[in-house]
Amino acid sequence: MAANVLWRTIALVAVTAVAAAIMGAGQPQALPDIPNVFNGAITFVGEPAPDGVEIFARVGSYQSNVARPGFEAHERPIVLTEGGRYENLKVQPTGTNNIGRTISFFATYGNGEVQAEETIAFQPGPFFENDNDLTFAALPPGAAEPTPVSTTEATTPTPAEPTPPPSPSPTPVLPIPGDPNIPRISQLVLVLGAAAIIAGGAMLLLMRRRKVL
Repeated sequence: MAANVLWRTIALVAVTAVAAAIMGAGQPQALPDIPNVFNGAITFVGEPAPDGVEIFARVGSYQSNVARPGFEAHERPIVLTEGGRYENLKVQPTGTNNIGRTISFFATYGNGEVQAEETIAFQPGPFFENDNDLTFAALPPGAAEPTPVSTTEATTPTPAEPTPPPSPSPTPVLPIPGDPNIPRISQLVLVLGAAAIIAGGAMLLLMRRRKVL
């Protein structure tokens, strides 16, 4: 009799355990918070991203650069650009209501933000890394505008030709003693002087004759 009671008790305990296991299996299980991790190149207005730009993502009300519950504000995950890339951007929203929602990517210097052209749907599951290049049509507020590179070649001005100095006026030169041309000049002067004297004498004679007549 005691043996029958014992076996009935064991059977009851076994049936209760099986029923509890079946009921537990029917309850929905929460998905673990496994992040999606993104890496890639970043361009702003067609140029590689400068260093030090913060990159973050949003899924619904979730934002990747906000400290998770239980963490201090200074422990928030920050992803900064370096060498024109961003690395290890973890997107880890909680709850099944975020499955399939759009992940949007943003850039900021801490005062305002700009959104990337690319988006992707959030899918929980095994941990994976995704190469996801981001393109921004504008720089975030506070960024220095890139200096455009001039493609115009600098032209060297052609120097003006120097003006030649004016030619100096010839300096009068006195006759040099012993010059063979000096006697010729003297003879010519004497001949001209004699001719002038003769002409003058002839004119005086003509004038006297006119007075006599």
